[in-house]
Amino acid sequence: FGSSILFVGEAAALPHRSPAGVMRLNWITPVVGALEADAEVWQWFADASIQNPDGTLSPRKFSNISVEEFRRYSSMGVPIIITDAFRGLDDVKTLTCEKMSEKFPTGRMKAEYAKIPKKDLPNSEDNPFTLGDSKWMERSYKTGAKDPDAPVNAPFYWGIKGADDGEKVYDGKQNMLKEVQKHLRIPYFLSEKPNKREVFSSPEFWLNAPEAGAQAHMDSHCQPTISLQISGTRRWRLSWPPKAEKLFKSPRFMDGSVYKAKGGWTAPYSFNISAGEALIMPPAFIHESRNVGGTCASALTVQFNEPGAGAYVRKLLPRLRRTGDFSECWSMVNRWAVLSTGKAKAANTANVDVKFATDAWKTVLKKLDKDSSGDISYAESLKGGQQASDGLLFHDANFDNRLSSLEFVEGFKKWAEVERQVRNEQSEKWNRKSWKLEL
Repeated sequence: FGSSILFVGEAAALPHRSPAGVMRLNWITPVVGALEADAEVWQWFADASIQNPDGTLSPRKFSNISVEEFRRYSSMGVPIIITDAFRGLDDVKTLTCEKMSEKFPTGRMKAEYAKIPKKDLPNSEDNPFTLGDSKWMERSYKTGAKDPDAPVNAPFYWGIKGADDGEKVYDGKQNMLKEVQKHLRIPYFLSEKPNKREVFSSPEFWLNAPEAGAQAHMDSHCQPTISLQISGTRRWRLSWPPKAEKLFKSPRFMDGSVYKAKGGWTAPYSFNISAGEALIMPPAFIHESRNVGGTCASALTVQFNEPGAGAYVRKLLPRLRRTGDFSECWSMVNRWAVLSTGKAKAANTANVDVKFATDAWKTVLKKLDKDSSGDISYAESLKGGQQASDGLLFHDANFDNRLSSLEFVEGFKKWAEVERQVRNEQSEKWNRKSWKLEL
């Protein structure tokens, strides 16, 4: 990684302090489709990724990743690929398209994005296709996506996690969610206690014929995602949340909407995931996948709680706090601001913020500083619950897994300043015909 990479239109290195253990690239080339790129944000991701010959980025690949290294990348929100993610997941790696049809024959799924001919619809249910009817593997339906690089065929989606919400995702009395959960295990790079409930309650399967896949979209959940590629090869395109200089309370990044933006969508990340690998991705990333192989590709997606994407949320807070697709997470970030030890309050001036933060820090120490060291370790924050540990990662500016009073006050000031700005903004209406994507 010692080579120099040119930054378009500039002749000077971009200043950036990388966290320990993350390689820094001195020169970078933003590829964002004729739209302005925020150099500092680009550098955040480029420093911890690999640059492709065409200027796009690929996630770094890891095997036998340590808990500490995984925590650092998860907190930064930088996508990574884990090549040995199926270690200990022997049952999961058997769930190819064909095996899914055999093991879960009563499962009910849908073909996303496409208008299905009536002759192919066995019923009028929301999930009309039955996994046990293997004819679905022979069918392809065009999506009409308005992007030359987007998946052209509809993927089959089995949202088995919806069983807990009463959605009809299987026939009969046998609970298919429980059957799927029998195959699940916690990946070796995650701690079981804080993650088992989330992992086991969030499984969804994407079963893609050749050239089928998920259109570009942003999910609304607050947790990072693992996508386990069981069979086949998928091409992924990703981008971090675009600039949001105005408040949008409503979602904008629904399936395929970015293709219609003025100037289109050219994703900074473009790469393949092969069978046996897993992609780790932060919340609020725009993402698209496409089966580039010649056979059905099967993938399992789940979310996890810990470690969260605290540093990433802090870095992109001015964008995320104005992005309606992330709105269900805004109150969660407020709790991070004080490590879930009280109620965070953004004052009218920055001077008052400092006083509030100084007082709040005393409460944090009282509740979490069990060894009376004057700061908070990551282990201590875990004992305070999920919001406390995410809050530590949110404030931990030097990535040493400890939180000092200075880091806390500075992090709180940034949170409060963004909250103060947003408080004085009116929610904008989304103009679908004229909007642009600026990264």
